[in-house]
Amino acid sequence: MAEMQDDRCSDELQADRHRPALSLFLADRRRRPSLQPTADELSRRPYRRKAPAGLRSTEVAIRAGIDPGYYAKLEQGRAASPSPDVLDAIARALELNDAEAGHLFALTRRGHRAASGSTAHKVLPPGGRELLDGLPTAPAYIMDRAYDLLGWNDGVSAVFGDPGQLPPPKRNVVWMMFGGPAMREAIEDWTGHAQRLLAQFRLDWGEARGDARFEELVIDLLDISPEFSSWWPRHDVQGRQLLSKRVLPPGFDGPIEFTQTTWALSTAPGVRLVAYVPIGPDNLHAVADCIGRYRGSVAPTP
Repeated sequence: MAEMQDDRCSDELQADRHRPALSLFLADRRRRPSLQPTADELSRRPYRRKAPAGLRSTEVAIRAGIDPGYYAKLEQGRAASPSPDVLDAIARALELNDAEAGHLFALTRRGHRAASGSTAHKVLPPGGRELLDGLPTAPAYIMDRAYDLLGWNDGVSAVFGDPGQLPPPKRNVVWMMFGGPAMREAIEDWTGHAQRLLAQFRLDWGEARGDARFEELVIDLLDISPEFSSWWPRHDVQGRQLLSKRVLPPGFDGPIEFTQTTWALSTAPGVRLVAYVPIGPDNLHAVADCIGRYRGSVAPTP
């Protein structure tokens, strides 16, 4: 029985890969249990018919003030891209937050702002190395739009393991989170942080529709990560936030607590700096000790 269920899930996932992203997102958002029908909407449902979680497609259309047949075609991937006014109405009907509404527009290529940057830029921007090395007690890295690492400092290698030990295609923040053991073993509450990262990645994936590097990562991780395969169909999206994260560096005695922050580099569109700032003097000293141990373990270059 379990094997049959796994086969069905696999077949559904394969089918979803060929459905338009807009279609999948709309269907997923309206079925959220937190999206409750009003008393009037419930009264219009057929008698004795079990109510599904969330809203029916007809109820979304009525809320949005658009033709139910047209909305149904949107969910089926059989309608042309809707206008911005229609998208706004759908976003309100589905009670989308700002990140979800932005993702909705991006999926129709009618974004409120044009996507910036290019994943073809795979080199550290000028000044990047000086910036990373200028953060001696804050593990930090610089990544491009597709989360590929362009550079990192010794703090990252000391706390999370050296990304340089991975093949270049795997030096990617999302791949490292889902595809290898180092992040899973180091980060407390790995599940929560991995889900947040995936929701941020989907937001960027939506803005970069058709980018080959994003699609390559998704296909690879669907094949190798059970968690990615389970969570990707949820269509959760989330903007970046200030986060607290507890990390246990390899070979270290106890966890170190950080504040994780992200900045966009104005001189390199689409490129971001991510830094882990130790919280308080005890964690600061622990990071310095951890980095010192790492540097002492690395053989000097002849």
